[in-house]
Amino acid sequence: MHSFLYTASDAYLRFFDLAGREPALVLIHGLGASAGQAFVDVCRRAPLSERRCILPDLLGFGHSDHPSAFLYSIEDHAASVAALLDDLGLRGASVLGHSMGGAVAIVLARTRPDLVSRLLLAEGHLDPTPGVVSGPIAAQSESGFVRHGHVDLTRTLVSQGFATYAGAFQAANPAAVHRTAVSLIAARRPSYREMLLELPMPRVFFFGSKNLADADVRWLPEHGVPVRVIGDAGHDMMTDQPGAFAAAVAAFPA
Repeated sequence: MHSFLYTASDAYLRFFDLAGREPALVLIHGLGASAGQAFVDVCRRAPLSERRCILPDLLGFGHSDHPSAFLYSIEDHAASVAALLDDLGLRGASVLGHSMGGAVAIVLARTRPDLVSRLLLAEGHLDPTPGVVSGPIAAQSESGFVRHGHVDLTRTLVSQGFATYAGAFQAANPAAVHRTAVSLIAARRPSYREMLLELPMPRVFFFGSKNLADADVRWLPEHGVPVRVIGDAGHDMMTDQPGAFAAAVAAFPA
């Protein structure tokens, strides 16, 4: 694991840099997750094992620092990833975001299109509506979530069979999780959905086959964003079916 000093917050953002051919693939994890928990297995699967993969732990999550001066908004997370890519000298990377990480990836592509040649979203968050995880978090006060909500939700995740995700969630800074969740579902103009439609680079949206009732399965292709389905997978498709997910990511934009 490597460390990058994000000088805007005087904090270290830590990341995996897995060697391989260019262009690099940058993978941004979801709310409460971490790069290792979400993506290391995927990046070790052929054919992604041949690609250079950059896997950051967003500030407040995983092994990265938890700076008190950082606001933990989606825009701030995108800015920190942009600073990392600038430091690495990367331009025109393929950027993949899962769930909340999809919103970060969309904002990154909109604000720094020089860094993003292709945008891949794995059930990325598109609208200012509460998600299964973000909703219960944002419904609490920050102080309440820090005091007991973080521990309670970690226990709930374990009881529901998400023990691996719960491990990453438990390690995340509670205030960072709460502030990120609140920012994620806050109304903004343009919305993530509107930003996505305006982006000029090739884009693709991945769904797990268990979620094909989602209206966006039809809506997105009608508006120029192709959809790819990962069989026998749910929202966490990269851990449900890492081999199939790796193959689908590697195949885009073919």
